Amino acid sequence: MTSKQQLERHLFDEFRRLSPELLLTHVEQPKPPAPDILADFCGSRVGIEITRHIREPEKRRESEEERIIKMARRQYEGTGKPTVGVSVHWVTHEPRPRSDRTPVSEALASVVAANVPQLGTWCDLDWSSLPEPLASTVHYLRIDRLIDYTASDWRVPRAGWFPAARPDQIRHAIATKEPFLDGYLQYCDSAWLLIASEGFGPSSWCELPAETRRDRYSTRFNRVFFLGTHPKVVAELSLQHR
Repeated sequence: MTSKQQLERHLFDEFRRLSPELLLTHVEQPKPPAPDILADFCGSRVGIEITRHIREPEKRRESEEERIIKMARRQYEGTGKPTVGVSVHWVTHEPRPRSDRTPVSEALASVVAANVPQLGTWCDLDWSSLPEPLASTVHYLRIDRLIDYTASDWRVPRAGWFPAARPDQIRHAIATKEPFLDGYLQYCDSAWLLIASEGFGPSSWCELPAETRRDRYSTRFNRVFFLGTHPKVVAELSLQHR
């Protein structure tokens, strides 16, 4: 199973857990061009296509930050230094170009290796004590050995706010999947769309306001649902079938 399929199955399982009234059985995950999920529902076969509600520029930045952290951790582990916990608080408004990966990861690994604390203690470094290119991209860095880690634990604490999911964003999500609908229907009797706020980072955090819930959405999908993760909720949206 690919990482994409694992994520889709996780989102589907959350959808099913939060919608116990939808008795979906004999679940499959077929390959494209079939919809992401096939399941039996009320005597027919339903296809469920899953699309994520994310803000793409923020998601790209989060993904680059996670890649840099993984690279830095591997480089640090190659030094043979003690296992540590590392928390990297990025400057959130800065873009993360691919060209940053090598210089920033090497600088992070070097700074951590030079500041390994004694067991039972920690070390805090803010941007003013960091060399470039870290000073302009990292707000705050904590290195700790509060416990005797069995393996180094590098992490990126996240914080953010919850913008409203707007009706135009819902319409865009529907329109993006609509061209594939005829292909989905070759594998099932009806097709649903699940728009999912996965909640793994600020780029996907949102709230579904009453205005967006009340609006009507034009589509050929039989049903459209929104899966929110903060709070965990499933909302079925009102449709105007074409």
